[in-house]
Amino acid sequence: DKATGATTVNLNIQLWTFQAMASIMDPVLPPERRMKPEQLEDIMWQIQLQSRPMIQQFAQINMLYAYRSVSDHELTEYLKLYETEIGKWYVDLAGKAIVSAFSNIAEKTAQRLKKALPPPARGGS
Repeated sequence: DKATGATTVNLNIQLWTFQAMASIMDPVLPPERRMKPEQLEDIMWQIQLQSRPMIQQFAQINMLYAYRSVSDHELTEYLKLYETEIGKWYVDLAGKAIVSAFSNIAEKTAQRLKKALPPPARGGS
């Protein structure tokens, strides 16, 4: 998990998804229900704190399954590769690409949801 950054990537996907949804959907809400910037930061911090252990467990279970037929020697070789300069570069690049792809999906989904919602009710009627 540490070598591949699996937990961090999955947590970043979750945070970016929430942030994309909130940034698109919040303006649609009536003014009194909109989040203040510090509320968004606090919620994201809470998501990170509460989600990390579950995401880490999920990543470990996935890796146990994915590498179930790989020998200890092969796993050691994988880890050695991940710990090289090129391995770290690859993990960073792949992680950023995955997070970017999912954040784009989340943003487009949020925009479609926003278009499907009726406009917010105006006060004063």
